[in-house]
Formats: sequence, C-alpha cells, structure tokens
Amino acid sequence: MQRSILLLVFVACVVNLMACTAITTKDDQETVYMAVADLPCSQVIKSVIEKLEEDKYSFHWKDQSKGLLSIGPIIDDGKAAEGFVKVRQFYQLSFRCTDELFTSIANQVVLEGLTNNGKWVAIVDTPVVEDYGMRFLDRLKL
Repeated sequence: MQRSILLLVFVACVVNLMACTAITTKDDQETVYMAVADLPCSQVIKSVIEKLEEDKYSFHWKDQSKGLLSIGPIIDDGKAAEGFVKVRQFYQLSFRCTDELFTSIANQVVLEGLTNNGKWVAIVDTPVVEDYGMRFLDRLKL
C-alpha cells in the first residue's frame, strides 16, 4: 500500500514537473515517511543538513554511507492534553535515493515526556508520535 502511494506521488510530481513532497505513516512502527521528487537527492540531503544547522539542532551521521542521520534531543514544552511538562524528541532519518530525482526519507520517532514528578517516560501513543514526526518533517521545509 505504501509503495503504491509513493508511486502515485512520484507520477503526480513528474507530471507537474515541480518539486513536491508526500508524507505517510506506517501502522506497525513509529516511523513517518516522506518522498521528495524532482530535486536531486544530494540537494535534498544538503537542504536537511542546512536546516538542522540553521535551527541549531544537535545531529550526527550514525552511518553516512547508509544515509542514517540521528537528530536530538530536541526538548519542547509539553502540551497540557499530553500530560507532560516537557517533551524530549529523538529522530533518525534514513535517506534512500532511488534515482537522481527521487528521495525517500524514513523518520523514526522516539518521544519521552517529563512528568510532573520529574521522570522521563516513553510516549507510545501512535497519533501523538505521528504528529510530532510529521511536524518535524514539515520544519525541514522540503
């Protein structure tokens, strides 16, 4: 199913002859996926690195030859509805260049919430994790 969605996005982007992105999630993992078409893969990766540097996010290549980039922790104020004082976010981006003008990005998301009693606990609520993952990808402005 995910493959057909990405194929449809790719065809739509090629027809429009402009750079575009699509975001989807997979139910069995805490991973959010993005596809970028009509931009060279190297430019997409460079753009992500520049945005992370601009936003002063901590990041490092976990394995550059495999396209694995770790980001975090990023600590934001928690939302009252989530019941946490702060939310600590970790992301691992996996870049896959299927051809020169099509980049697939898998964003593995790990979240922890700071409770009122000062303990960090894992956030495993899928809609919350997906929301953070998608908002993080949106921040990259690809």
